[in-house]
Amino acid sequence: MKLCRIHLNTVAAVPEEYLISLMPQRYARSRRYLRHEDQLRCLGAGLLINRVMGFEEHELRYGQFGKPYVPGRTEFSLSHGGNWVILAENRTPLGVDIEPICSTNLDIARRVFTSNELVWMEQDPLVRFHILWTLKESIMKGTGLGMQLDPALFDVIPVGTPKQIAGHTWHTFWTLHDGCAVACASTSKIDTIEWTEIFF
Repeated sequence: MKLCRIHLNTVAAVPEEYLISLMPQRYARSRRYLRHEDQLRCLGAGLLINRVMGFEEHELRYGQFGKPYVPGRTEFSLSHGGNWVILAENRTPLGVDIEPICSTNLDIARRVFTSNELVWMEQDPLVRFHILWTLKESIMKGTGLGMQLDPALFDVIPVGTPKQIAGHTWHTFWTLHDGCAVACASTSKIDTIEWTEIFF
């Protein structure tokens, strides 16, 4: 599986004229975000879609619950967190998620995690909370259901073993990167992860 990342500082350095000419609709949409970081995340996603996948903005379609795709082309999934926007691509359905490991109200764990997951989380609550959540989020995105798939109804423990969820077998991978938890899920086995950083 290929994972590509772009840093928000890289996005900020791309000339505005280039962004407008490359993806005018996405540029206009990015201006609607109030926070500069959110504008950069929106633009970073567009740059990854164009530079990594080779897709034009007008080719994108969206599933019932918002999952982007291009009919008949390679599968991909996007996420952003902290200073990064990431894109995963694979030949089969997949999802990716990145979350900065930061102070969190861990009480939410009881609403979204199973009893097995809560026990696994006890050893290192803050880090393992984010590992579990990114694993669940990557599967939820991979199915195309997003938050329509209740995270409390499926178990990602033991971590790294295939899971039967929403009619498919999901293989998962997770890592820590620059203060963030990153997880991928795919309906095909994830043998290796190939990281690439995009620069301009």
